[in-house]
Formats: sequence, structure tokens, C-alpha cells
Amino acid sequence: MLAPLMNGLAMRDALHRAYVNARVMSAIP
Repeated sequence: MLAPLMNGLAMRDALHRAYVNARVMSAIP
């Protein structure tokens, strides 16, 4: 029952990390 919730949280965390990495990379010339 918790699997979909954990999967969603993990997916959101992965997307957030990718977004932050993209922001940092684009900030560095």
C-alpha cells in the first residue's frame, strides 16, 4: 500500500535533484 507513495516521493526527489543540478550547471559559465 505504501509502495506507490514511496515511488512517488523517490521520483519527486530524483526530479528535484536533476532540477537543482541543471540550475547549478547553467549557473556556472
